[in-house]
Amino acid sequence: MKPNIETHLQSQVISFLRFPLIVAVVFIHTQITAIGGIKANLSAPFQFAGEFPIYETTVFLVAQIFARLAVPLFFIFSGFLFFKKCDEFNTSTYFNKLKKRTHSLLIPYLFWNLLFIVLFSQFADSIKDWLILFWRPASLQLWFIRDLMVVVLFSPLIYWLTKKTKHYFPLTLCILWLMQWWFKIKGISIEAFFFFSLGGYFSITKKNFVELVKNKLSVLTMLYFILVLATLLLRNCEYVLYIRRLSIVAGVPFIVSLTANCIERKKWKVNSFLEETTEIKATILYFLFSFLLVLIGLGLYALLKRFLPKTTAFITGGR
Repeated sequence: MKPNIETHLQSQVISFLRFPLIVAVVFIHTQITAIGGIKANLSAPFQFAGEFPIYETTVFLVAQIFARLAVPLFFIFSGFLFFKKCDEFNTSTYFNKLKKRTHSLLIPYLFWNLLFIVLFSQFADSIKDWLILFWRPASLQLWFIRDLMVVVLFSPLIYWLTKKTKHYFPLTLCILWLMQWWFKIKGISIEAFFFFSLGGYFSITKKNFVELVKNKLSVLTMLYFILVLATLLLRNCEYVLYIRRLSIVAGVPFIVSLTANCIERKKWKVNSFLEETTEIKATILYFLFSFLLVLIGLGLYALLKRFLPKTTAFITGGR
């Protein structure tokens, strides 16, 4: 009976985390960089304007550390679900899965990218330019879906290498990701290949990733927040990117373990509406949250400027 209980908990963890991870992605892409002056990604050093230290530190912690766990987890869940119940991965299986991903990934990708082009009048002059707009999406946030579609195309190779080498394949990809030893080609990212393959590994080898980390919450909590603190304190160091990647490696199992424990102890409950989040709903929710945050920000600014003009001038630096 225990394996069934653990498998159910694993499904609940994935279902519960879908919505919070979407919100985390919104936090990543809605930073007010014009004010904070922060430039940061997983392969470039951090730059701080220094004008608003509290704001910059808050954004750094939320958007550049905590929220950065979202994309790896999305790739892991995608890989896990893609290879779920695949006792064999033949040509028929491959093309059936590609057909399903055409509806769940390709069509939404083309639709939202085209809509963004039309709304913001980013029309191209040639076929080549149009292809570039869809490969390097006009809406930059769609890069995740693009990279996911690419890695799905390589799924037979991922399946074969996992079957042949077991844990050595995702471990090798982990090292390549940590060191950023990879091709500089848009759409073929080591982040996608590593985390998607890691999720696939658990499905292909029939291992329960929740059961693996559930009883290690204390150790994972301590390790993760030590690395978070190190990333914060050393954020101006050129080697901090390696520390931050290590924090993601520790943070992913920490989030899974925390969620599993809270669900099991009835502290957190999976919402039936949010549980049904699909790629299309996730994309729609992303844009809705982004627009909503902008509207709320503008509304608050308008109210402050109207009723507390001096205070507003003070807290915004007179801008």
